[in-house]
Amino acid sequence: MVTSLEFRRSNPRRPVDWRWQRACHLLESGGSLVKHRDDSSIKLAKEFRSAVQSATTENQHLAIMDRWPSLYEAWNLYQSEEDHETRYELEARLLARQTGEEISLKIAVTPETTALYESVFFHVTDRLNVPGYVTHTVMGNAIQRGLAQRHYDLLWKMFGYWGGPLVLDHLIYQFNKPEVPSTRSGVEGFWSDDVRQHLMLKSSLAARMAPINWQTSLEIVNIYMRLIEIEQNTGGGGTGAGAGDAAVRALDGMIAGMPWTKAVHRRTPENNETIAHYDTKGVGLRSDDLLLVGSGGELNPERQALLESAEYPVAEK
Repeated sequence: MVTSLEFRRSNPRRPVDWRWQRACHLLESGGSLVKHRDDSSIKLAKEFRSAVQSATTENQHLAIMDRWPSLYEAWNLYQSEEDHETRYELEARLLARQTGEEISLKIAVTPETTALYESVFFHVTDRLNVPGYVTHTVMGNAIQRGLAQRHYDLLWKMFGYWGGPLVLDHLIYQFNKPEVPSTRSGVEGFWSDDVRQHLMLKSSLAARMAPINWQTSLEIVNIYMRLIEIEQNTGGGGTGAGAGDAAVRALDGMIAGMPWTKAVHRRTPENNETIAHYDTKGVGLRSDDLLLVGSGGELNPERQALLESAEYPVAEK
């Protein structure tokens, strides 16, 4: 059962919209503001909520908007069922410690609206130096259970909090402030840089989203060992163009060596001759066979005999 005990500033697990929920709880229960517990933001939220709740026409909503323009905009972002991305970006930028003025240049939300949104609907700025609260309460347990690409709002929050505004820009807008080319060679450089930046971004997201199970654990270890090789070959992990090219080449080689890779021209003979052999037959290797053979192991004789006996059916004329 939800009680007013949850909606306290001191609650270590307080919801980010605790002030708004406290105001709603007071209205629904018929309770009154408590001087030592309810601050001016809760009082404002209760007044606003009461006005919105009783508004039934567009003119009444316009009157509320005229009275509380910034709060109305913040509330509209909070409860809207359409423009989720603007709200997600606003919340991620608050976690990235950006100011209202900086955020307004990104998503055209006024600093006043940002301040009220943070105060009433996403109160986090007083706990940005408490990573446990941000991780467990603000972001939630999906980070521990496993992320997917559909959790892009959580990815924005996570990378914004730990990486800051520039990392967040790249993640949201998919571009890392590229130079606009003015020559043909500049165009080639643009595409080269774009591929490199995009590969790095996608690789980081893939590493975050890859599940650990019996099918992937061995390959994750293999990829990590390849990354150690990359660092050694680039003198400890440089950041120049040469290091980036080496990383891209190494990544390409890494993908070529993965046991589930199907294209013949991306195989390494020492590991994947067996896979190529069975690709020409009327069988498909199971995932455990594929991992075993792709990692340099050998099938047991009984399994090999069973696979060899399988043939494509003869086509009827």
